[in-house]
Amino acid sequence: MKENSNKVLSFPSRVPAKADYQRVKANYSIREIKQLFGLSERTIRRWTEQGIIQGAPTPEANDYIYDFQALTQFRRVRELRAQGFVPHAFPAIKKWMIAPLSTDDPYAALNQLLEADIVYVRDFSRPDKMSSEQLKHLALVAHHCYGSWDLAANCIHHLAARGAGPTDSMTQYLTLMRQG
Repeated sequence: MKENSNKVLSFPSRVPAKADYQRVKANYSIREIKQLFGLSERTIRRWTEQGIIQGAPTPEANDYIYDFQALTQFRRVRELRAQGFVPHAFPAIKKWMIAPLSTDDPYAALNQLLEADIVYVRDFSRPDKMSSEQLKHLALVAHHCYGSWDLAANCIHHLAARGAGPTDSMTQYLTLMRQG
């Protein structure tokens, strides 16, 4: 017991000479994002062009730079995809007119994406990875929350194929949809 009483703890402890952290930069190139996340350049460009990740165009043709917020988005997208989620819909998109144009016309073209919400769902292209209960919940959320009737119909189709619902459930769903 006496040997332990001679030990002294000091706080805060010294930071090792080569700490395991990365400096945060103001901007990241596609090449740097590719190295950090192990993504292909094609995937990075596709996510940017689809509006999943916000990138700023550079003077070079067809190139983008990404800020720290985009870096965080890349991390979140990678984590969601690793858990079996895929982007499904943009339920809210806010567009802005690019200056110096301005108008009082509410129907004027607004093409600059300012912000958007994105909905991630379980990867419905792999229904074998979902339980019947998960498919039922996805169908309900897709239909009632996001108006994604095609996704709801897809889930119903797979449920019927599994015998987890009536064999004519797809026909019933489509009939109800036509009736409004």
